[in-house]
Amino acid sequence: MRRPFTVLVALLVAASAFAGDRVPAERWLRFADPGEAGFDSARLEAARAAWEALPSSAFLVVADGAVVAEWGEPARRFMCHSVRKSFLSALYGIYWDRGKVDLDKTLADLGIDDTPAPLLAGERQARVIDLLKARSGVFHPAAYAGRTDSRPRGSEGPGRFFAYNNWDFNTLATILEEEAGARVFEAFDEHFARPLGMQDFRVSDGYYHYERDKSRFPAYPFRLSARDAARFGLLFAREGRWGARSSTRRTTPRGATGSSGGSRASPASSATGCSRRWGSATR
Repeated sequence: MRRPFTVLVALLVAASAFAGDRVPAERWLRFADPGEAGFDSARLEAARAAWEALPSSAFLVVADGAVVAEWGEPARRFMCHSVRKSFLSALYGIYWDRGKVDLDKTLADLGIDDTPAPLLAGERQARVIDLLKARSGVFHPAAYAGRTDSRPRGSEGPGRFFAYNNWDFNTLATILEEEAGARVFEAFDEHFARPLGMQDFRVSDGYYHYERDKSRFPAYPFRLSARDAARFGLLFAREGRWGARSSTRRTTPRGATGSSGGSRASPASSATGCSRRWGSATR
C-alpha cells in the first residue's frame, strides 16, 4: 500500500526552460498523445510500473506547460515537509527585490535570540543569507526537526558549514514576518497560489507547529497537491516567467537548484547545500 503523504512530481519542460509561453489556466491542458511532447508511451508505461512499486501517492509529468502523464491522486493535498523551505526561499526573493529584507543583517542586528537556551554570541553573527543557505552555524534545538545534521554548538562559524538543520528554516519565517510584515501562508497565497491559479491550495492548508521546549520559532508545514506544486515548479523552470501576458522581472541572485558551494558540508548532506533561485510571478 502506498503511503498517502509521499508525493513525487516530475516537472519536465521540453527542449528548454523557455520552450513556450503556455501555462495552465483554470485547469491543466493535457497532451492526447505523449508522443506530441516527445515522450515514448511504452517507456512511460514502464516508468509507471516502477512508480507503482514506490511509496508514492501522486506523480505528475509536465512538458511545455501541459500534462503528459498523471498517476495516483494529483488533486489531493499532501503534507509537503521540506518542500516548504523552497516556498519560503521564493518569498524571500520577492521581499528582497522590494527592499523589505536585508540579507546581510545578522541575527544580532535583528534582535533574534531563542529560548529556552539563548543563542551563543558567535551564533548571533549569522546573517540572513547564511540561514537561507543552511550555513548559519547555529545548532540550537528546533521544532519539527526530523532528520538534522547536528554538531556541538559553537563548533562552526556562520557561512562555513552546510548542515540540514530546521532551526535556520524556522527562524527565517519569523524574520520574514518581523521585517517584511508577511505571514508565510498569506504571502504564499498572494504571490504564488492566486497568480499561478493553484486549484487546491487554501491558506488554512498551512499551520504553525510549535515545540517551545526546544525553540520559540515554529515550523510552518504546508499541505499542497501535486498539480499545484507543478505550477510552482513550472514557474521556477521558466525562471519567473508565467505566460506571454506576464512582464515578469527575473531577480538575482540565483542558484536554488544548484550548489551553494564555497565551504564544507556535512557528509550526511552531500556537498550540495542550499542556495536560492528567485523570480517573481507578480511583477
